[in-house]
Amino acid sequence: MAFIPNTPQVPENVTIPNGAWWPVITTAAFRSAYRVGAHIDNAQVIEALQLAVMDVNGQLAAWQAVQAEAGHTGLGSVPSETYGADSAHVLRYRAAVHAGAKARLIDTRRDTDTTGDGHDRADALENTADDYRAESTQAIRSLLGQTGATVELI
Repeated sequence: MAFIPNTPQVPENVTIPNGAWWPVITTAAFRSAYRVGAHIDNAQVIEALQLAVMDVNGQLAAWQAVQAEAGHTGLGSVPSETYGADSAHVLRYRAAVHAGAKARLIDTRRDTDTTGDGHDRADALENTADDYRAESTQAIRSLLGQTGATVELI
């Protein structure tokens, strides 16, 4: 009897449809950036990314319309600092989408038949999902130039 190691299959890289104005979002880049392993089905990753794209694009719709009216043909053409091959806007956009998708995956991966120990671990992950949502919100706010909140005591 020969031992055949079980090597995990690398999920297919899928490009998420996102319109010509917005940067390309791929499952491979998301999996790599947010350490999403092959144990999570590609269909779940695709759905999480699609919903995150819809959410982020919706929040940026008014800003995008102003930029398009100013003659910018895509997010990468809106003036901002450049880091490597990408502009700060593109990096923040991807961070917003990826963080939103990661939060959604954490929220939807909690099983209903979890043991008591599993519930404790899932409760700990809940804070992580909230952290990813906050990361997504912060990336959107930074892209819009809204870097912080001012609180005034009365």
